[in-house]
Amino acid sequence: MVLTADPAIESALGLKCKYSLGASVDAPCVLMVHGRAGNYDVMWTFRRCIPEGTTIIAPQAPLVDPIGGYSWWLVRPDWPKEEAVDAAQHLLGFVDRAISHFAIRPRKIIALGFSQGGAILSLCIQSAPEKFGGLGMLASFAIKHPVIRPNLEGMPIFIGHGSKDEVVPLEKAMRGGDYLRESGGQITLVTDDVGHKLGTGAMRELKDWLSLVLS
Repeated sequence: MVLTADPAIESALGLKCKYSLGASVDAPCVLMVHGRAGNYDVMWTFRRCIPEGTTIIAPQAPLVDPIGGYSWWLVRPDWPKEEAVDAAQHLLGFVDRAISHFAIRPRKIIALGFSQGGAILSLCIQSAPEKFGGLGMLASFAIKHPVIRPNLEGMPIFIGHGSKDEVVPLEKAMRGGDYLRESGGQITLVTDDVGHKLGTGAMRELKDWLSLVLS
């Protein structure tokens, strides 16, 4: 996969991004979204789980985080959920603009997010489930949309988490999984005895899951 980062794209798409175009204009697409204090490079560790020929697009969050890197919203005690909802709408607009800019027609878009990236994607699929063919939440958690009652009927959702995660406790991830299941999602839950990252077992299962949902 040839990975490209073009700063000029930001003006057209509204966010910086790194991307690899697929084997054809209708190749499936994986949207890889980093977490708090990350950037568009950190998600490329998961590219080995993605089948060859797939389009990959990794946007970079717009907010400079005080702890370093970039975030979709700034974490603080009085953080309002509306900021995450607004960020999700911005990300959905980026997806539409990216498809137009790259002149692609992906037959399926799978969203893959780590930590805060998975949380923002959980709002995206609630707002626009018709855009996505699946969601992978990696060491992440779901945010219940404050307005929309989602219909995720049949959507495949992968949850990979560490039982020793000190940033996002496993219980929080599982509560989010229950909410998405109640909304109609088909949940695949894989846990490893690790901290705030994806273990080898979950990486292996993620690769198998992506092969299945992208086929």
